[in-house]
Amino acid sequence: MWREQRTVGEADGRGKYDGRASLWAEKRRADRLRESRFEVVRRGWDDLAHPAATADRIRNAFTRRARPARA
Repeated sequence: MWREQRTVGEADGRGKYDGRASLWAEKRRADRLRESRFEVVRRGWDDLAHPAATADRIRNAFTRRARPARA
């Protein structure tokens, strides 16, 4: 978590999703983070092969969060 930038980074994988209930719970949790004005950047195993692209995604999240909220 980058608290100052209001951004959360998550290591994500398919193994934790065992059905619709777990997918729905994950969606609801992500919605709560966004409603609290946090950006969420997910990273999976395949992202390890592309660290520069992953860093860009994180920096882009910081930039999005730095913009004023729309009314």
